[in-house]
Amino acid sequence: MRLYLPKTFLHARHSKTRWQDWIVLTFAVWLHFSPYLFAYWNVPAALYNALIFSIGIFVVAGWGLSPGLGRMDQLLLGIWLIVSPRLFVFTWNPRATWNLVVIGVLVSVLSGGALAGNAPPLPRA
Repeated sequence: MRLYLPKTFLHARHSKTRWQDWIVLTFAVWLHFSPYLFAYWNVPAALYNALIFSIGIFVVAGWGLSPGLGRMDQLLLGIWLIVSPRLFVFTWNPRATWNLVVIGVLVSVLSGGALAGNAPPLPRA
């Protein structure tokens, strides 16, 4: 005999916001390879910040594919990416600074929208 468990509100809401996690995973992969694409591997603070936090965002976004997990962590990691160029003082390198800030804003907006539940589902074709 199988137990029937109805979909909870959390699962229903999660199915509408799952697409954000896939986009954040893509941003994490981009962030991981961006020091080599934008040639700022010679700035150690920017390089290690991008590599370590890309792995962190990738893990948390993958964890976020489970219902209700990882949204706040994604938001905090996105905010860290926005603030880190000033904290580690590599704002003199505009490629590193803009890359981290833009990815941080995008990750924060997507995870914040999913956290708030205000993110619309993708339109169906």
